[in-house]
Amino acid sequence: MRTSHLLRTSTPLALLTSTLLSGCIIVAGDDHDEHDWDEGGHAGECDACGDDLVDIGAVHEAGARAVAEVVAVLDGFHDAASKADGERYFGLMTANGVFLGTDSTERWTRDEFRAYADPYFSKGQGWTYTVEERNVGFGPSGDVAWFDERLWNDTYGDCRGTGALVRENGKWRIAQYNLTFPIPNELAADFVAKIRELDGGAR
Repeated sequence: MRTSHLLRTSTPLALLTSTLLSGCIIVAGDDHDEHDWDEGGHAGECDACGDDLVDIGAVHEAGARAVAEVVAVLDGFHDAASKADGERYFGLMTANGVFLGTDSTERWTRDEFRAYADPYFSKGQGWTYTVEERNVGFGPSGDVAWFDERLWNDTYGDCRGTGALVRENGKWRIAQYNLTFPIPNELAADFVAKIRELDGGAR
């Protein structure tokens, strides 16, 4: 079973990028002796330069926590599909969430996708995609995350999922999920020809 995850962010904590760029960052060995910290020890004003203070340890801790929260939602999404748990599956999407399937015609809102999937879920028929690798990033506000992940499915083999999450009322929810079948470059021309043939050579 392939279960390894690679979790990456582009900065120590992308959700605090603007603060990190503008503040006085305190690290081990800092020569400043006079820093005005708040009671939590995370922020305040530097008496030397007047800039905001940022505890880099707290930054890393918050970043790890944000990544873990996003990972938990995505893992739960796949687990719910595997167990045909529609209530949990669609509960992890935003009300205006979108699921893009592998067929070019498959663009479903959450409710449209639920109408499609519920008859299968009600019979205990789900689908299983196992995560092999995942990359996670965050926007500067900290309320938007994006991801790409390599997946394994026993029927379709290597697959790819990409998408975005937003944080609503303190909870991460999937705003878009896009499932695709990556095609090796060496086979791309043949696949395109087959697709055009299926479409009747319209394009």
